[in-house]
Amino acid sequence: MTIIRYIPGILSLTSALLIILASMQQSIRFNVLCLRVSIFMISFYVLGIIAEKILSDIFLYEKSKKEKEVQIQNELRQSHAAEEKEDETFTPLKVNKIDGQDAKILAKAIKTASYQDE
Repeated sequence: MTIIRYIPGILSLTSALLIILASMQQSIRFNVLCLRVSIFMISFYVLGIIAEKILSDIFLYEKSKKEKEVQIQNELRQSHAAEEKEDETFTPLKVNKIDGQDAKILAKAIKTASYQDE
């Protein structure tokens, strides 16, 4: 991410170097050379700023996308942990521990239900 900050400077210096090398092959005056180098350095610096902005927006978008994915995964883990905790707190009804009075009432209810079915 820090390399992206240097794109405008690198582009402008590279363009200046290429213009100077190309101008050395031609025999031009020094003031024309300075004008060409200045124009190209400014134009490539502006292009570098645009490229830097585009690349930084792409990296920020990808970073926010990854953060959202991590947040969704954390929420899923928390909801899954909450479901497991609910399952651990569930205690089934213990039918085998009925006392004598309850057994008589239950037997009487079963008998009356079976007589009603007939």
